[in-house]
Amino acid sequence: MVDTGKIVNILTGPFSGQQGRVQSIDGASVELEIEIFGRPVVLSFQEKEIAEANQDWRESALQWLEDKGSRYKVSLEVKWWSRFAESNSLAERPLYHWKQWEASKGECYKSAEDLLANLREKFNGQFNDERTKEIGFEKLFDEWKRDRVFYESQLKVVECSESDWHNFDRLREPARRAHLSQSFQFELKTWREKTLPLEFDLEACRAKGRRSAELYKERVSEHFYKSHQLKLPDHIFAFWAFWAGLHEIEREAWERHLPVFPSGVLDLLKYGSDLDKVKAGIDDRLVYRFYRNPPEFVTVLMGHTDGLHWGLWYDDPNELPDRIVSTYARDSVEIGGDAITLFDVIQDEIVSHYESRRLSLS
Repeated sequence: MVDTGKIVNILTGPFSGQQGRVQSIDGASVELEIEIFGRPVVLSFQEKEIAEANQDWRESALQWLEDKGSRYKVSLEVKWWSRFAESNSLAERPLYHWKQWEASKGECYKSAEDLLANLREKFNGQFNDERTKEIGFEKLFDEWKRDRVFYESQLKVVECSESDWHNFDRLREPARRAHLSQSFQFELKTWREKTLPLEFDLEACRAKGRRSAELYKERVSEHFYKSHQLKLPDHIFAFWAFWAGLHEIEREAWERHLPVFPSGVLDLLKYGSDLDKVKAGIDDRLVYRFYRNPPEFVTVLMGHTDGLHWGLWYDDPNELPDRIVSTYARDSVEIGGDAITLFDVIQDEIVSHYESRRLSLS
């Protein structure tokens, strides 16, 4: 820590090697008075860029080396993800391709870590107490100023476009999700081949689900509008056709691995032939409605933790809901999520479940 009035050495930047007097200190920012062409000028520096003239500067220099190394590694990752996203279609990339890329990323990171470790070892070997005694503090400091150019050239940040830097997370997240989705699809394909019945039997189940949705769509829509004065979106009926068309083996696997179930509005389709069963003596608007639910929220799915449930979000009662949101009945009252359809909700839950399982096994 430097104090006002102290003489300090400037370690980095265009004024590296010069000395200045501390004028003021504001957090990590230090204003120095230095001479430029024989005239005093006050400039601002970061504390890590300076060291007291009578203090050892090596700690600050080594911190500079670590910071430079960290940025170098981050730039490698940005470039890696950029190349990965551009290599070919995420949706069509096979699993082995991802593994090849992961291996190349690991090698890339290892080479960066090895480089930084070698430079760190060189620094510690060159600028130690023994050499300080041998050649003196000032000469060693001059040697560092010269060699800093070498260190900087070794850890030169990989050239990345501005869009690469700004889109880093947007490049990484789709690739990660695509990998998880493909891994799940691969396991699902294997599971289907080993477990499920013939394609003919599955198609019969699917057709039954579609008939159920078509049969009750008009009746349930009218019933819901009468009780809620709201319209139901088509994806509700598409999801019911999917749910009602699952084979019993698929449904058993669903219940074991993905505890998300139709409720609320979807119960109207479950009891489409006898809608009075849904009410059970209470107002339809109170079915699967929890104390903390906002008025815009209409439940469609139930989860498994602390009363987790999803609902249609009616921002305007005269319009169809524009998204599906989630909240908890026995926890916080925050509203989250921005899924467009129920299928988006299920896809997110599958990916989340699969990722959690991978992490628990790793």
